[in-house]
Amino acid sequence: MHLQAPRVQWYPGHMAKAFRLLEEKLSEIDVFVEICDARLPISSQNPKLHQLIEGRPQLLILNKADIADPRMTEAWLHELNRGNVRAIALSSLDLQGERRDIEAEVRRLCRELLERQAARDRRPRAMRLAITGIPNCGKSTFINACFGRKKLKAENRPGVTRQLQWIAAPNGDFEWLDTPGLLWPKIADPVQAVFLVGIAAIRDEVIDVLTLAFDLFIFLLDMYPQELLENYKIFALYEQRLASYDGNRDLIFETQDFALELFEAAAKKRGCIRQGARLDLERFASIFLQDFRQARFGRLTYDFVDARSDLSRFFEA
Repeated sequence: MHLQAPRVQWYPGHMAKAFRLLEEKLSEIDVFVEICDARLPISSQNPKLHQLIEGRPQLLILNKADIADPRMTEAWLHELNRGNVRAIALSSLDLQGERRDIEAEVRRLCRELLERQAARDRRPRAMRLAITGIPNCGKSTFINACFGRKKLKAENRPGVTRQLQWIAAPNGDFEWLDTPGLLWPKIADPVQAVFLVGIAAIRDEVIDVLTLAFDLFIFLLDMYPQELLENYKIFALYEQRLASYDGNRDLIFETQDFALELFEAAAKKRGCIRQGARLDLERFASIFLQDFRQARFGRLTYDFVDARSDLSRFFEA
């Protein structure tokens, strides 16, 4: 099966401006806190940002851990907690005890700063944290949860925050620099591009929704077939067709016919039928995308530590 690689490029002017302003403020920032999506612990990290802050203390927050595969999240935490980077998994909708963990990690990362201030017998100044991340990763929700009250506008769509702004913590120990959701100029990996649009880090307008939905459907058919197909009550059809391939799953991906049959069966189960008994696949694509974003297939992770699913093969020429 060969899918057409999507051309996804969404780097509006306010992102380029925010990067320039962030670079100007580097000397003011003690710790960079990057908010990632726990479902895409690697793909939702910003390589352009890493070039900018290389060697500086960094706290990596795997947000939305409540909708990611918990076993994969633990594996990623083990992988990511190395060197000058610390990683914590959480859901900013329900921080509870994680606030203390976050503060403890920030203080650990700022230990040299605090020791210098103590040696000079100075009153410790507020630790300055830059909150960064791709669009729709939950930065504003995270900051609001840390404060315990709503200070920033938070919506489930990219591009809400557009300016840099400093916010003082109530206890005076921290200052937070909130930044707009930041992407990088060119997303070369087609699989990464599909999933970033899938989690609403990039506006839907940059890719055809039907194409996006079908690509994600194929990926989930490969990665999590039972979770996907049981949601639409067509797992029995999958097993029936798979039996005709002697159980060889690789054969079902040689063409799009098998995946398209399942996609159409799911559309029919959801009642996406036009007048004249014709399937309305565009309508189902919107329903599927909503199901994907609302985690109706269960707690899934799409970046694998062991690379057991090389989805790039679907885009090979």
